[in-house]
Amino acid sequence: MNKSYLVACTIKGFSGWAVCLRHLLPNTVAVVLAQSAVNFGYALLDLASLSYLGLGTPPLEPDWGSMVDDGQSAILQGSPLSAAVPCLAIVLTVVAFNVVSERVADTVARRS
Repeated sequence: MNKSYLVACTIKGFSGWAVCLRHLLPNTVAVVLAQSAVNFGYALLDLASLSYLGLGTPPLEPDWGSMVDDGQSAILQGSPLSAAVPCLAIVLTVVAFNVVSERVADTVARRS
């Protein structure tokens, strides 16, 4: 406990739970949200790549990776949109989550 407000709370007689709920939890929520947004982008890319390889969701369930895999043969037949649209959806979703996490991280940096 190096923070002066934590030392002051313990001197005042607050319990450990009260200190956690009043001071530590509000200070860590933004950091956890930013980190989880970045990790969601990584998880989405992992799921799409596994589904593209045929190792992800079951074959009949819709998934962006399996849509890219199904559209790959359509590219050679002259219909690139069937593969490009799920690729674009993956990229836009990952970028959106990274932008949100950057905004949350900037808010945390300004606040501290």
